[in-house]
Amino acid sequence: MIEAVLRPPTTEERLSSAPAFMVNSPTLNPFVTPGSVVFVKTDDHFDLEWTDERRTAPTPSAIKLADEFIARSRREADRHSGSPRALTNLGVALMAAGEADDAIETFEATLRLDDRHFPALAHLARLRLLGDELREADQLATKLRKLYPRDAVAPLLLGCIALRRGDAEQAVRELTIAAKLDKGAALPHYLLGMVLLGMRRNRDAIAHLRKATRLDNRSPTLQRGLGVAYASCGNLGRAIRCLRASLALDPEAPETVHALGRVLIQHGDTESAVHLLTAFVDRNPRDSVGQELLAQGYKALDKHRSVKRHLQMALESLDGDDSVESTIERARLMNNIGVACASFGALGDAERWYETALDTAPHPISYRNLFGIYSEQQKGSAARRVLNRWLQSFPDDDEAALQLAVRHTETDDVAQGLDELKRLTKSADVSARAYSALGYVLSDSLGKMDSAIDILKDGYERFPQDAAVANNLAYVYLMSDMASDARQVLERVPKEDLASSVYLMATWGLLLLREGNLTDAQRHYDRAAALAAQKGLNRLAQAARQKMHLELARHYLRADNPKLASAEIREGLAIGGKKRFQEDLRELRNRLLSAGRRSPRPSLTGDTDGP
Repeated sequence: MIEAVLRPPTTEERLSSAPAFMVNSPTLNPFVTPGSVVFVKTDDHFDLEWTDERRTAPTPSAIKLADEFIARSRREADRHSGSPRALTNLGVALMAAGEADDAIETFEATLRLDDRHFPALAHLARLRLLGDELREADQLATKLRKLYPRDAVAPLLLGCIALRRGDAEQAVRELTIAAKLDKGAALPHYLLGMVLLGMRRNRDAIAHLRKATRLDNRSPTLQRGLGVAYASCGNLGRAIRCLRASLALDPEAPETVHALGRVLIQHGDTESAVHLLTAFVDRNPRDSVGQELLAQGYKALDKHRSVKRHLQMALESLDGDDSVESTIERARLMNNIGVACASFGALGDAERWYETALDTAPHPISYRNLFGIYSEQQKGSAARRVLNRWLQSFPDDDEAALQLAVRHTETDDVAQGLDELKRLTKSADVSARAYSALGYVLSDSLGKMDSAIDILKDGYERFPQDAAVANNLAYVYLMSDMASDARQVLERVPKEDLASSVYLMATWGLLLLREGNLTDAQRHYDRAAALAAQKGLNRLAQAARQKMHLELARHYLRADNPKLASAEIREGLAIGGKKRFQEDLRELRNRLLSAGRRSPRPSLTGDTDGP
């Protein structure tokens, strides 16, 4: 069966715009903890981004202890009003309690007493850095370097400042100096590893990270960083070992659990990932990232009801947060819950979740999914209304333009539709789907099989891994009596794509039928219909069965067996199925009747078929 672009594949929004590992900077040096580093994977490499330091909610006893420490430090500072050391101790206490502004004032007061005071300079520079006051931080760190040129703290600070400014080369130079000045410190090597990884210098990055773990093999953060580095290089086995080591040192670190869960899923050890994440979310039910990662694990295991359950728990964890970011996140999760519902055939529930997602925060993906639901159910008016809303909200979205172009070809504006589809073959987002659509329109609507083959061959050369392009090319080959060419295309399609596609399964059935293997052909058509029914696509299931009877009828007519052909025609017409298939079956019946009156066998030369 040829795949119509009006049935777009249901699309799930990813956990984030790019998968991210959280890597917190180790607190090996009390003067220079530069804040958290987010290690973000983009299309083909990893980048570093800075975030605020992760803070856990302080317990009442911790708050009381901090207050007592601050009070004691204030008494000491009052008693020794001219002592830089006493003031610095007060600043450290304030900084530890999260009172950054008061700490800054205190360190500045210290420097008014002694402008060479090392701890005050270092702590103040660090606070300016964390507050994104980079010019002030740079001035303080530069002064620190002039006063203490053989100490590693100044180049560490300057390296972190360069990183915040996006100057990776300068950061590497400064951090290399720091590593040479303090050969026993792990932190410079750790930061160097992270920066070099972002620069795609993977071998150098891993060398520094391994050096850091040798210098401090009890740091869970260093082990996690090395695990992330191995994962970025595709060495998932070593990544898993490092992340497990990190988890053994800090069993409740959410960043490590998240990273290990991701890598286990990527490694194909989904059962272990599910076991790890299940135990974690049982202890931390409001960890939305953990819940969603667990949902991803269940998705890989085809347990879509469990996917829905954990996505809903991730959604519930956002209750009470009305920020713009959380609103967008809720809409994304609602969309993905709809995807889960559609995966086990609950299309009505999927429809409601997509609508709720659009009401919360409109997104092209949710429009695309809702449009796909209505198209699969052949609810034409509802699909048109969704397409109109989609175009009004996102007029520049190429996917919406693609659907509109196909609709033009089905009305009286075929030329405009074809021109738009040709333009969209150059789109960065929907190029492969535009090729599929062009092939569908040329072969089905216009009957231009040679033109369809040419355009689909071009698309297949550009997108050999696209299942829809491969399916449509193979189908048009088959309808043009080019079975050997169709087999070459279908044999290159991965088995997992075949197992999940109604269209590919049916096209394989057609190939086997054309090759004379009727038993396996019928088995493939039956599997295609069962797969469609499993997904809740009952009309598509009927179409697959009806297509089987149509092609069997043609086969028997070619074999000069009108009795069996007539039986297949009757069974095909008894199915609601698809209008085009109904018309083709009736035409065969009429030709069979006419041929029976004139001669024992009708001529079927030149038959073609639609989707």
